[in-house]
Amino acid sequence: MLVCAAAVAQVACARQWPSVRGVADERFAGGTLPVARIDVMPIDVAVDAHDGSEIPREELAATFAQATQGALQVGRTRAGYSIGAMMDWQGRFEGYDGKTYTAMAAPELVATADSLALYGTAQATRRGGLLVPYLPARLGTVTGSDATLYVGGWAYAGRDESRGAKIAKGVLIAVAVVAIVALVVVIAKKGGGGSLGRAAGGAAGVVAKTAGRAATVAGRGLFRATHAVARGGLRALDVFGRMNTHLDIYVQSGAEPRQMPRSGRSRIFLEMTLVDNRTGRTLWHARQEFRANPGKDADVVESVLRMMRAIPQRS
Repeated sequence: MLVCAAAVAQVACARQWPSVRGVADERFAGGTLPVARIDVMPIDVAVDAHDGSEIPREELAATFAQATQGALQVGRTRAGYSIGAMMDWQGRFEGYDGKTYTAMAAPELVATADSLALYGTAQATRRGGLLVPYLPARLGTVTGSDATLYVGGWAYAGRDESRGAKIAKGVLIAVAVVAIVALVVVIAKKGGGGSLGRAAGGAAGVVAKTAGRAATVAGRGLFRATHAVARGGLRALDVFGRMNTHLDIYVQSGAEPRQMPRSGRSRIFLEMTLVDNRTGRTLWHARQEFRANPGKDADVVESVLRMMRAIPQRS
């Protein structure tokens, strides 16, 4: 019976990874718009876990960011792009000589991230074609890179125990309880109902209570709003002198950014937007939700690499 339960759990855990489909500028996709070197803005992904998670939220976020950065570097290299600046939230990055440089001033970097965090929501309301991003600051002026990649979204570490696993755990708990109760009965019949008997009885009670809590307590995640955009910015020109940008579409559509779940299974939702540093226009955008756990490096890496495979490959 235990073997069958384990087999059911294994089948239930099987999953299929979705294929990511992005939207790309025709010239960029066709190779007539040269892009060789890409900078990466700091990872703008909110990370959270269900209540009672064994991994502290701060540790989970740090692990996720580290795995994401590593996967981004691998993904860009496989796609044929060279690695530019990997910026932190102060706009700093480490050069090839090991020294620290500043690619952007921190306020400009944060303002740009705030704007691009809403790009995917606006773009999702349009079929075909790429919206013009609102850029409060120029990109790549220090690094000389051709494009800049924004990575946003959320990642939730939920309760991923499958039904089969729950059945298996229930069977094991039941077997343990029966064994303990039987032991108590045997000890009692032999006149050993002293401290050992009381300890065994107490253990049985603890197992039963633990099983009850595991079955009734549901996970609850904390939602962090992606970003808020100052309404005054909608009436202002961006750094390229443009007004008709994705922020206008965002407000007109009334759409809200996809929210992080508060319970259930683990999921990772990623949005990536590649911006041409020279023209300030979008070269490529993709968004996708994965059934993946941000606390597992393999899940994070696979999610990021699948996103990067959707970017036009450079020969």
